[in-house]
Amino acid sequence: MLSHEENELLTRVGPETPMGRTLRRYWLPALLGSELVTGADPRPVRLLGEDFVAVRDAGGRIGLVDEDGTRTRDDAVRDFGGVIWAYLGPPELKPPLPEFEFTALPAEHVHTMKAALRCNWAQVLEGIIDSAHSNYLHRNAIKPVQRAASVLDANLNIARPSNDGKPKIEVRNTAYGFRYAAIRKPLVDPETRKYVRTTLWMAPFWGMVPSASGWGNLQAMVPIDDENTMFYHFKYCYDAPIPLEERVRHEIWAGMRVGVDIDPTSFRPRPCRENNWLQDREAMRRGESWSGLGGVAVEDFAIEESMGRIFDRTKEHLGSSDAAVIRMRRIMIDSARALAEQGIPPCGLARHVDYRRLHAQEAMLPIDASWEAVMSCEEAESVDA
Repeated sequence: MLSHEENELLTRVGPETPMGRTLRRYWLPALLGSELVTGADPRPVRLLGEDFVAVRDAGGRIGLVDEDGTRTRDDAVRDFGGVIWAYLGPPELKPPLPEFEFTALPAEHVHTMKAALRCNWAQVLEGIIDSAHSNYLHRNAIKPVQRAASVLDANLNIARPSNDGKPKIEVRNTAYGFRYAAIRKPLVDPETRKYVRTTLWMAPFWGMVPSASGWGNLQAMVPIDDENTMFYHFKYCYDAPIPLEERVRHEIWAGMRVGVDIDPTSFRPRPCRENNWLQDREAMRRGESWSGLGGVAVEDFAIEESMGRIFDRTKEHLGSSDAAVIRMRRIMIDSARALAEQGIPPCGLARHVDYRRLHAQEAMLPIDASWEAVMSCEEAESVDA
């Protein structure tokens, strides 16, 4: 539970707010490179409660201009990894661009989905870094199976070697944010083994969960303003281009087909509060769908948006499985206060982070084994407990 003052600090992102000043110290995805065609019309962009216009001239050069035309931010805009990035903070404190794995891969190896959600950035992020909910909300897409590791079927549904809906959460702070383990009892040999999945949170709004073999994935929850968030999901294949039919399968699984589920201009999802997220109650009654919602991402969107534009965290009652959510809030609130009061750089900016080395993992381990010893992806990544 947060106090009202803490909730306001966490969620308000305008230029004169502590969190707004904190978030402006990071590079932000502003839009996809494919949205800004050379010589085409400028594109409006809203970030952190401010309105801009993005342009790409006939020579391919990009720029970000304040909507009123008073400032041009050409030196703080980059076209990198298929994303147009913007930096809105003090020019002299501009950090290096975050070189995530997908940014170094050929474009045909990466598939990006995007949706503009009607709620605050923090509640979208909290949905990503909560491991326990997948056993319940996504039960149509995640099924228990007696084997040693997760596998995907032809429809991208997941066969997981555990049906434990009460994972033990262990969080370890890192230079970039934190890594946590969700530790579950496996279906096979639960007396001697444990099933572990690690999730990474990279400040301020990046989340990474384990992927199928040969794949990676990364999600970003970029604040449009206090009450709206642009959700990005980057899926990438290390060794081969992603064919069109595979891209379509991922969009169907998520419920994020552009032009069908997602408006191609505004990126607003067609399922929304006004139509009850297109929930199919008849399918639920027939036992064909637990949630009645059309896609794994849509299930998340419905929960996140149904909480209201800005959730009142003074009313919540958290449990042990919320440890990662609690830690993220505390780190971001403390970072905002430390920057405002002492000028201390926010989380992830105090020293270099090699984002290319970061991976979320899953493993079946001996019950007494340390997950940190075998599932760490960066030497000396722990900062404190």
